[in-house]
Amino acid sequence: MSVLFPPRLAPGDVIGVTAPSSGVPEHLHPRLELAIKNLKKRGYQVREGRCLRSQHKNKSATKFSRVEELMSYLT
Repeated sequence: MSVLFPPRLAPGDVIGVTAPSSGVPEHLHPRLELAIKNLKKRGYQVREGRCLRSQHKNKSATKFSRVEELMSYLT
């Protein structure tokens, strides 16, 4: 069986950022903003998920919302 490697990312490609477990806490938002800024500076488009910055009972969102968002990024 051979290993398949996806093509390299190129400027203009879209990078989806989500939190399928716990959302990014508010005190780390500046660090998240810096990471997103650096990706954009390298020429990538950044698609920020709805679950990324939210919290719902120690998770980023409801189970359904997290699954829905993750699957939308993978398909």
